[in-house]
Amino acid sequence: MASSVVARVDRDVVAVWGPDATTFLQSLLSQDLDPVAVGGSAHALLLEPRGKLVVDLRAARVGDDEWWCVCEPGFGSVLAAGLKRFRIRVQVDIEDRSAAIAGAALRGPDALEL
Repeated sequence: MASSVVARVDRDVVAVWGPDATTFLQSLLSQDLDPVAVGGSAHALLLEPRGKLVVDLRAARVGDDEWWCVCEPGFGSVLAAGLKRFRIRVQVDIEDRSAAIAGAALRGPDALEL
């Protein structure tokens, strides 16, 4: 029987959901998100068109059509604005949930890696 470890990690969280959420993020982030299963996550970067770093994040797939983009404290609004800037003709909603989520609870050893 594996023991469970709980830790609180202060991070900003931007939720991205809707029928086009995966393809939308796939087109903007540096990491290939197609192989990420529900419950999994991947390290990724949001870059400006010229390659300058906007936000370093972890993209966590929490549902078939929902992702949580988890970043360092203070960068949630920057991440949300950067994503919204490219939301053109896609069915996707973007919300900075940083204020509502004070921290993320992680349970090991099968925790969602943030």
